[in-house]
Amino acid sequence: MTPTTRLLTRPDVEALLDMRACVDAVDDAFRRRGEGRAGESGVLGLHVPGGGFHVKAAALELSRPYVAAKVNANFPGNAALRGLPTIQGAVVLFDATGGTILAIMDSISITTLRTAATTAVAAKYLARAGASSVAFIGCGAQARAHVAALVTVRPIARAVAFDADPAAAARFAAEMRAQHGIVVSVADDLAGAT
Repeated sequence: MTPTTRLLTRPDVEALLDMRACVDAVDDAFRRRGEGRAGESGVLGLHVPGGGFHVKAAALELSRPYVAAKVNANFPGNAALRGLPTIQGAVVLFDATGGTILAIMDSISITTLRTAATTAVAAKYLARAGASSVAFIGCGAQARAHVAALVTVRPIARAVAFDADPAAAARFAAEMRAQHGIVVSVADDLAGAT
């Protein structure tokens, strides 16, 4: 690391990133890829007992060349076994000219926001004109981020939610009504959510 490397914790990342900027960045990345202007990218995966690790890296030319590498651990049993998040990791941002590490960032919020932003970009271009309803299967952090992302591109008026934990679905419904003014009905089973 150099003295100019920034270390950004999860709260730092959350304070700096907003959903609209994430949706715009993902939209721009897909556009660059479609126009053949995206940099090199690669993925590496490693399975271990109870989970796995993956590394996703990509280059991007903006005001100067950058490379970002995300290293995430994915352990689905973490919440129940250890009281830890399923996904944990870091994103390392490099200056691609000389390899200087510019920042090391907690990846949990970046991953959550990027995943939701990708859905929003898809909905922006692929949803039927006038579509304003959505269904959520699972009502955790990703569902909450998806609502925040979708409302930046679509006028979401109604949602249906299902979670294996009915109390989680009820909390999600109440929060989305309070935060976004969306009427969310809770389904008793998967058939009712689709």
